[in-house]
Formats: sequence, structure tokens, C-alpha cells
Amino acid sequence: MKITISHIGVADEILGPGKRLIIWTSGCPKRCPACIAPDLQDIKNGVEINIDALLAQIKPQLDSLQRVTFTGGEPFYQEKALVNFIKKLDPRIDIMIYTGNDWKLIQNKYDEISHLIDILIDGEFKQDLQGNFLWRGSANQNIYSPSNKYEKEMIEHWMDSPSKGIQLHVNDGTILLYGVPSMGTLEKLKQRLTEQGISIKEES
Repeated sequence: MKITISHIGVADEILGPGKRLIIWTSGCPKRCPACIAPDLQDIKNGVEINIDALLAQIKPQLDSLQRVTFTGGEPFYQEKALVNFIKKLDPRIDIMIYTGNDWKLIQNKYDEISHLIDILIDGEFKQDLQGNFLWRGSANQNIYSPSNKYEKEMIEHWMDSPSKGIQLHVNDGTILLYGVPSMGTLEKLKQRLTEQGISIKEES
């Protein structure tokens, strides 16, 4: 079984708690207005890889970090590959997933893996509800701990916390943006980079 991946990187605190391996999947049918990563809406903008080969590729980093975040794109757009990949992960790995779907849908449709997901952020990005939120782009999005690894008090703390900002990474001469920018941050960044003759490819 294969999964289509756009990018793999490491981020610290900006896409989940702690230093984490981040996997950006390709393909998303949501087409949210002002999407931060429109290039990832088309699954063709990624590289197809066998899930066993992917697991072998990232194993050293996973063994070290013990944390992974799936984002995109829409990870559940490739539902069979995602479900099978998660089943193959070491149960000690802290798993976080971003999805534009509602949590109840995920809970009902993917019951076989929902208990393995430690953190889930649900909901489509709503530009009119954009603000300064930890790991979230808009106020309608919520944080859950399907596995119950994180207690209610911690979830509430995260929901009330401000954004940790963004990180810029250079890969083969390309500047990649990691994180969920708070309102106005991306526009200011683009302006400053444009003034210096630099363009960026955005990865949510």
C-alpha cells in the first residue's frame, strides 16, 4: 500500500507539543478559502511511497523523537494508507493529526485507530475566524485527545494558549514555512521576503 507525501521535517512546539517529526500528506478536497498550503490540495504535488518504505525511512527519527504529526493536505484523504500506516507505528509514539473533518466523523468512521490518536485538531480553516491560537488557524477548530493520553485540563490550557509562531526551513534552496501563522503574520512575512526578492512555499 502506498501513501503520497509532500514533505517530511522536524518542528519544535509549533505543530504539537515537543519536538516532533512532521509528515505533510498531499491531497485535500476541502478547498478552504485562504488555505495556507494550496499546493497540497492536489495529490499529484506529492511523491508516492510504500508505507513500509516510509516507516523504514523515518524510523531513526521516530525512535529519537517519539512524536509524529500528520498534516497536509488532508491526511484522511488517503484514509486507507493513513489507517494502515498508523497501525504499524510503535504504540509508544505520540500521534497527532490535523483534519478538516469533524471529530465525531473521525471517531465513528475510524474507530479502529481513533484510540491510537493522542491529539487531534479538527475542523476546516475559517478565514473570518482566524486569530492567535496555539496549533490552530481559526476559532472553530478544536483540540481533542482521542486516546485520553492528555487530560481535560491540558486540552483546555492548549485551547486558551496563543500561537507558538512559525519556523522557516531551507531545503535545497527553497524556504519552507512550518506552523500555523496567527492573523497577519503571514502577510507581514511575505511582504518582508518579497522586498528582499524571496518567495516562499507554504507548508501548514
